[in-house]
Amino acid sequence: MKKLCGFTLIEVMVALTVLAVAFAAGYRALGQSTNNADLLKRHALAQWVAQNQLALMQINRSTVSPGTGEARQAGIDFVWRTTLTATPNAAFRKAEIVVADLAQPDYQLARLTAYLSASQ
Repeated sequence: MKKLCGFTLIEVMVALTVLAVAFAAGYRALGQSTNNADLLKRHALAQWVAQNQLALMQINRSTVSPGTGEARQAGIDFVWRTTLTATPNAAFRKAEIVVADLAQPDYQLARLTAYLSASQ
């Protein structure tokens, strides 16, 4: 009698289960990577919004005041908030710019601190 070589049904089921778990883990890792890339993009764009606001403050020193506003960068809407505080040196003021996504204004994406000359 000839002996048949091959896998049993249980061995095939175990192998398929292992493959399914491995593919699910790979798919989840890919999804996390995509989410992280989007978050990094938003952080970079928010930093650009903060730098743009700082540049505007440096250009128009006479109109520098605390406030809030909205900006659009690469199709994404952001909200920014600027605060000004005095420093021990009267010739300078501390400017702090916080940027968040317009859809989630409580989640800070970028924070930029700079010192501006108080005089023109």
